[in-house]
Amino acid sequence: MKTTFSLIFLALSSFTFATDYYVKTGGNDLNSGTSDATAWATIAKVNSAFALIKPGDRILFRRGDTFYGTINIVKSGVAGSPITLTAYGTGAKPVITGFNSLKTWTSEGDGIYSSTITSEAQTNMVTIDGVQHAMGRWPDKVYSIFETASTNVSITDNELTGTIDWTGAEVVIRKNDWTLDRCKIIDHLGSNITYTSLATTQNALPGHGYFIQNDIRTLNEYGEWYHDYKSGKIYVHFGSGSPTGKEIKVATLNTLVYTNEHDYIVIDDLQLTGSITNLITCLNYISNYWTIRNSALDFAGQDGIHLLGDAANITDNSISNCNQLGIRAVGVKENILSNRIRNIGIIPGQALNGTYASGILITNNDCIIKYNSIENVGYSGIKLSSTTDIITIQNNFINNVLLTLNDGAGIYVVAEGI
Repeated sequence: MKTTFSLIFLALSSFTFATDYYVKTGGNDLNSGTSDATAWATIAKVNSAFALIKPGDRILFRRGDTFYGTINIVKSGVAGSPITLTAYGTGAKPVITGFNSLKTWTSEGDGIYSSTITSEAQTNMVTIDGVQHAMGRWPDKVYSIFETASTNVSITDNELTGTIDWTGAEVVIRKNDWTLDRCKIIDHLGSNITYTSLATTQNALPGHGYFIQNDIRTLNEYGEWYHDYKSGKIYVHFGSGSPTGKEIKVATLNTLVYTNEHDYIVIDDLQLTGSITNLITCLNYISNYWTIRNSALDFAGQDGIHLLGDAANITDNSISNCNQLGIRAVGVKENILSNRIRNIGIIPGQALNGTYASGILITNNDCIIKYNSIENVGYSGIKLSSTTDIITIQNNFINNVLLTLNDGAGIYVVAEGI
């Protein structure tokens, strides 16, 4: 009986003494953060103060404001008292962004302009006036065909010459019907390209296609770009025009919400936009009991939500313009309900692993996927990779899939017994 009362007291104490912390444009990181009048100003302050956060606390971002940075979650909530990141005030959702808007450009000739940029890694997301644009590629729009291949090591295209040495660029290889793989070219000699795969172990099958990207010499069409990470410069082709009057945004942060192994977190009513990799990254297979709801996630360099952990509730979100996956949930008892998922993995070569370019990927049992709307997807609408038998998929609308690959489906089941 004493143990029971003690547990109840601890739960009530956690709830009673929960604190709201406020963040707004025009705030001050020297403030206490416990009211709108004493709000903090930056995500950097949120991160530095996370040591003080306890179960039941909420971090509130003012609606209509934009905050640049990655929120590093280093504390867990508890059952009944999660740690919540959400909005306050009136107006549009607060924006957490990894985008930098570039204003200063230098003409490099032939329609190419450059701008200096500081980034955590080589970017994988560029927008011009709100529209995503891909890296430059050669050849444009089509694939060159390779006649022979040596496992996952090299391809040979009899029509390729050594006039341009592509060593150091990337080769994107359609290795088979279901695999589109980004690879680093480690040697180019005549018609032969030797590479190392960045993502998969699939062998290339002769008679399939490839193209080359991630090289300034591929820029010849409007909006194509190349990021020279080492020199800190990005190059964009503007055709016969110029960057003047255009809004050019480049993702310069790897991820916007990150945790390694923390539980009972709620993301509610936020807009997350512009990442090099995933917008939300939960690693180590032990980030459990997450709730992500009522939020807008767009322009992810890889996945919108990348969650490794059990018992997540992902509901009523809008997820769009992700290069690889809309939602990846690797764990048991995942509930994925009433999400609107659009434009996933539809630009060849932007996903690290094109085989993952699906609306939703589930790999464990006892999951529920219901009432989601999934449209315009490079590979499969919903992809299951599980050998267990308790997954419910019901009342989902799936339209316009297999835009970049074959041998998939609206709902693709890898294993039997689903």
